[in-house]
This record gives sequence, C-alpha cells and structure tokens, in this order.
Amino acid sequence: RGFDEFVGFRAAVDVREYFDYRLDVHGEIKQFRDRYLTDELTQRALAFVRKHRDESFFLHLAHYAPHRPLDAPEEMVAAYISAGLPVNTAKVYAMIEVMDRGIGRLLDELDELKIASNTLVIFASDNGPDPLVGARFNRQNRGTKYMINEGGIHVPLMVRWRGVLEPGERNE
Repeated sequence: RGFDEFVGFRAAVDVREYFDYRLDVHGEIKQFRDRYLTDELTQRALAFVRKHRDESFFLHLAHYAPHRPLDAPEEMVAAYISAGLPVNTAKVYAMIEVMDRGIGRLLDELDELKIASNTLVIFASDNGPDPLVGARFNRQNRGTKYMINEGGIHVPLMVRWRGVLEPGERNE
C-alpha cells in the first residue's frame, strides 16, 4: 500500500495482549511474547531511521497505545496505582508513559544522527479517551471517544522541525 517496508498488524486480533502479539514484518507473520509491543515498535522505528539516515525517508510510527487490551509493565502500573488511580486508568497512563519515552528516544536519535533539522516530525492522536476503560483527565472538554463533542475529537497535534519552526503554542 505504498510503503517499501512494513511492520504492523493485519488485523486487530493480532494483538491479544501487549506482551503477546503478531506482527507482519515485511510480509512474514512473526509471533512475539514477553516483549512489550510499544517498545518493540519503537526499536524498529529507531532501526529504520538509522538505516535510512543518509536518504530521504517517510516513517509512519503508530504505537497502537493506549488502546485496549490494556497492558503495561507492572512496575509502571504500580506507580500510578500507588498514586491513587484506578487500575485501568493506571494502565492507560503507564501505556502513555512508555509511548512518550519511545518518542523521546526517537527524537534524541534524530538529534544524535544530526538529521533533526532535516526531519519534520508530526505527532497526532486519533480521538479522545476511551470511556469503556474508565474515566481519565480530558481537560475541560466534554465527551470522549465515540462522541463528536470536543472531548472526543479535540486531540493533540505537535510538530517539530528543528531550525525551521520556532517552538510555541498555536490555537488555530
């Protein structure tokens, strides 16, 4: 479908758990166990960037997280539970933390390879929080995923292009 290299899912059933999933790796289905999905996708993205650093490339990294089935490293979930959050909310926040850490590693790698000023990075989400897994922080926005209220469709969009775009916030 237009990509020279593909690592991802053919169907939602390929992810039974974040520590038990199947990936299509360049046309070959591979089973993974005991390797956290978000970290695996981050590692593959880092390898892709290293491989293609001397040429133009397009990388679409879709971490899948946070998404059901909820699953995250136990020690990270425990930290949120000890802060007083319900189990599902703790899992979602831990999933986001792992994703955030991975994106940070990817941005650091672009800096280390000295290609950050030549690389446009766009981060976006597809919808607001999933109400089926419990309440989460959604700013002042009314609604959630599955709704057309602001809380369901108002999502983050962040852009980084070192040396080209000035850091800041925009409301338009």
